[in-house]
Amino acid sequence: MEEVDRNRTLPVVIEGLTLFLIAFPVLHFGGRNALAQGLSGVAGAVLLGLVLLQRWRHGPARPVTRRKLPYPEPWLVLAAWGGFALVHVVQLAPLPSFLVRLLAGWPATGGWAHLSPDPDATVRALISWLPAFAVFAAVTLIYDTRAQVRRLVGGLLLLAALVAVYGIFETIGGRDSIWGVPKRAYLGCVTGTFINRNHFAAFMTLGVGAALGLGLYRRAKLTGNVRQPGGVERLIILSLGGVLCLLGILLSRSRGGLASVALAGFPIGLWLVGSQRRRTFVVLVAALVVTTLALGWWVSRQPLTERFADLRQEAQAPDSRPAAWATTLRLIARAPLLGAGAGSFEDRFRLVPDTGILVRYNHAHCDPLETLAETGLIGFLGLFGGIFGVIYASLRALAVRRSRFARLLTVGVFAGVAAVLFHSLFDFPLQIPGVRLPLFAMFGVVYLVSHRRLTR
Repeated sequence: MEEVDRNRTLPVVIEGLTLFLIAFPVLHFGGRNALAQGLSGVAGAVLLGLVLLQRWRHGPARPVTRRKLPYPEPWLVLAAWGGFALVHVVQLAPLPSFLVRLLAGWPATGGWAHLSPDPDATVRALISWLPAFAVFAAVTLIYDTRAQVRRLVGGLLLLAALVAVYGIFETIGGRDSIWGVPKRAYLGCVTGTFINRNHFAAFMTLGVGAALGLGLYRRAKLTGNVRQPGGVERLIILSLGGVLCLLGILLSRSRGGLASVALAGFPIGLWLVGSQRRRTFVVLVAALVVTTLALGWWVSRQPLTERFADLRQEAQAPDSRPAAWATTLRLIARAPLLGAGAGSFEDRFRLVPDTGILVRYNHAHCDPLETLAETGLIGFLGLFGGIFGVIYASLRALAVRRSRFARLLTVGVFAGVAAVLFHSLFDFPLQIPGVRLPLFAMFGVVYLVSHRRLTR
């Protein structure tokens, strides 16, 4: 009896830690400060250890498919992310100075030096990535029921909706603060519990994706042979959650957030949903958008196009993001293989000569370019190879699945994931723990439900 209790306790602890790691950075100013990163790093290390312990105790997941096919655990993806982490470790290892000059592109003094000019920043960068990988491992290696997945996706939607409501009330009430701390920037814009409106909007797109996935599945169950009581009410509640997330994006005045949902999230969902349910998807999205626009007009009378009016002028400025991208490319050329040092982008960027850029850039405002600059081609292939490996494997597995739960939930989650990845092309949501951790949790959900027939 005690052995059975222990077998049940460990998965519950793992699920609780996973939910904590998703929610804590979001609620703690996006997880950017040292306290949040340190606590998340410790929790991530504990979670990864518990996941490996549970996996070692019980072995591979049992086949739960109709054809009794084994569940392909994502070890290749985890190995790719392990290679990305290994680049950080290599950057911390003492190497001969001539090798550092050759690989890192900066003059090293003495006989030995590190590839990273700021080892402390590299250690912090490595620790900050550990919880995201641990969350993905927990979802894909330990979760085995639909109830666990629904709690994860539904919890993300609830968290996003509550953060949106909190941000909206803080802004329209004229307080412009986060947990009592006055905001120094983005006054008059909804940022929720995040400091930056773009990061808040990126997290909200994941909430929109969760609402779409759960809403589509709930709508499909209303037309099934066995109809559960309360289905319509649940669909309305899920739709309300999606509206609140969309309203948060709208009132944040984040151009990247709006563009990522309109140009990536909704089109990807429409493509994946299939011809049979395309009309349902369009009707659901249209209802969410119309309701959101009406509420946005009622709450804030500012023109919705106000932030887009000066977009061309900003892009042509000498200190614009395109100019920063060009400078980042020069930084990449100096250390193409292993990068200029994880966590040291701000200092390395500032030292690039003759850029004409006077603005202080602490990030490249393009996650792929920043990853290339800090960890080189090897680190880039490790991180984004794992990400796109998850996407490719999931789409391939989904093509032969007939489960409504798998297909419809994945449609919504993919819409949110695609929006964040699109947003990362001109901002840095992957550098924010409050966005990164929920995103990697959704990667885990996509991989799990597309490859495995879960028990109820």
